Amino acid sequence: MSRGPGNGMLEKLTLRSADGATAECYLHGAHVTSWSPALSGGDEWLWLSERSAFQPGAPIRGGIPVVFPQFATEGPLPRHGFARTAIWELESMEEVASGQVVATLSLTDSPETQAVWPYAFHATVAVRLGGDRLVVTLGVHNTGREDFTFTAALHSYLHVLDVDHVALVGLHGGQYRESTAPLEMKFDPDESIRVEGWLDRLYVDAPKHLTLREG
Repeated sequence: MSRGPGNGMLEKLTLRSADGATAECYLHGAHVTSWSPALSGGDEWLWLSERSAFQPGAPIRGGIPVVFPQFATEGPLPRHGFARTAIWELESMEEVASGQVVATLSLTDSPETQAVWPYAFHATVAVRLGGDRLVVTLGVHNTGREDFTFTAALHSYLHVLDVDHVALVGLHGGQYRESTAPLEMKFDPDESIRVEGWLDRLYVDAPKHLTLREG
């Protein structure tokens, strides 16, 4: 495990588990930009745009952006909130007994966040790497006296060889709305979802486990 300058001289964490899995995470946005599972031969499993700016104040395009405290444009804040462009603090980076490695980053309210979202909070992102698994979790703790609501996401971009031969399984029977018709709820009758054109959906009460199949 190491910490040092990455693209655009932004500070980057490099994680490597005992079995050879690797990942990279920037303090800028607590943003995971790379993941290569053990025994994958170094293949990259996350997609990252070549046009990503890697500069202060700009979101990184691809990887796993942290969306908080607002998803998309569903509120008064800038698109996807401020967490993805904030500089997070590294709380810990350690190897655990199983040979996995875990990095924990945190973000606390500041005068800058209070100016656009007037609440006190402490958010954490934990990145756990090992074997064929990458587990990223987001936690939010209200440290103030006022209640607040928020929307959040780990907006993952997965690398595939050919999007025409990919199927997403697990949303059969779900209700969703499309970004082009946000007021119209639709029902998904298909066993799997294939990308046959522009696709931008928000599912209601989606299951916790989904499977992406190639081929």
